Amino acid sequence: MTRLSQWLTNRLIGVRLAGEKDDPFYQSRILGVRGQVLMVTLPYLKNKGLWPGPGTRLAITLDPPDQGTAVPPSAAGGPATGSGGPSETPSLETRSTIPAAPGSPIPGSPGTASASSTLTPDPAAQASGKDGDRRTNSPHPGGTPTRAPNTAETAGSPEPFLAEVVERHLKPIPSLVLRIRQDLPLLKALSGRRHCRTLAITSGKGGTGKTLLSANLAVILASHGFRVTLVDADLGTANVAVTLGLKPQADLWSVIDGRRTLEEIQLEGPAGITVIPGGSGLQELANLTQWQFGKLLGALSALESRSDLLLIDTGAGISQNVAAFLRIVREVVLVTHLEPAALLDAYAVIKTMASQQMRPRFSFLYNRVTAPPEVEASFSNFQATAQQFLKTPVEFLGFLPEDPNVLRSVRQQRPIVLTYPRSPASKSLAQIAESLVVSGFGIQESPF
Repeated sequence: MTRLSQWLTNRLIGVRLAGEKDDPFYQSRILGVRGQVLMVTLPYLKNKGLWPGPGTRLAITLDPPDQGTAVPPSAAGGPATGSGGPSETPSLETRSTIPAAPGSPIPGSPGTASASSTLTPDPAAQASGKDGDRRTNSPHPGGTPTRAPNTAETAGSPEPFLAEVVERHLKPIPSLVLRIRQDLPLLKALSGRRHCRTLAITSGKGGTGKTLLSANLAVILASHGFRVTLVDADLGTANVAVTLGLKPQADLWSVIDGRRTLEEIQLEGPAGITVIPGGSGLQELANLTQWQFGKLLGALSALESRSDLLLIDTGAGISQNVAAFLRIVREVVLVTHLEPAALLDAYAVIKTMASQQMRPRFSFLYNRVTAPPEVEASFSNFQATAQQFLKTPVEFLGFLPEDPNVLRSVRQQRPIVLTYPRSPASKSLAQIAESLVVSGFGIQESPF
């Protein structure tokens, strides 16, 4: 995968009907790229009262609105599909390769300069109104999606470009497949823009220490100047706030059901990290519908404009919620132990993603290691097996040694990198954070 395609995936864009210059843009997210075809999250165009369908022509801006994605809230049955409605399963592989612009910088590190596009939309193109509206026009099922202001045509902003909806899907994530009506200079124009790096930390089984890793990595990176948002996506059994000694007054469920906004529930953690607390003991949060997850995804997308790293601490295993979060990130860190059961469960996570043609960048990390010489042999066998049977490369990120200070810091509800900075585990965490920075943010000289 080229640098440009890595960056494009998961980027925010603004969407409206083509030819409607006075209409507001609504946020959407690029899920995948193949040549001049994009897969994006399904936006609800509130001002027109419709979900775009096949044949609809859209104007796309590279400067997304500031507010959250306008997605439909939870509703029985979702949008009306009508004749020629959406397919149930996407056919576009979302991890594809497109040529990168020569000399394109690796975006994402603090201070990356912005680029502007010189593309001009086809003045003859009009919104599809008729054909598209007949299949997609339906009343809003309830609630009010966020309406974002039209900010794309202000001075210094790039011109919108045109795209046509080819397909619409409901599963696994409500999405559109778009064909871009301009040439590759559009994609080249994107390469200089700053982005938010998204990374999920997960495990095949519980008790491997992924939340400990998530919290401490967030603190380390924030202390070195990165804007870090830590999302507790272990829906139903969340414990990031407890690990950091925070006391949330509300959780993600209050955002999904419309009682609160993300800004109202977010907390400031150690080193200035932003923490989005999950919910604990809520059956509804542990079993989100497709449309509830779409609403949550839209709310989380607003965090990207003020974050360099969006760190998602998922639940363990391969539940529907976990799989949904893993589909929207470009990088996944798998935390495991040396025990065969933990390794088998980690393999199951990769197998599940590979079976759905979703292959993010997988990194492997061993926790609570008592015999470091065993790590190399274990990972070598795991890597070879994943490559042979799943055709999925897995990288080695590192390991954390068994350290009694970890338990002490957990009891104190403080990150170990702050309470015991010279402990073996803290030193290993610093090395892991450094590896993530150098490999992912394109920084040639380590800040550590």
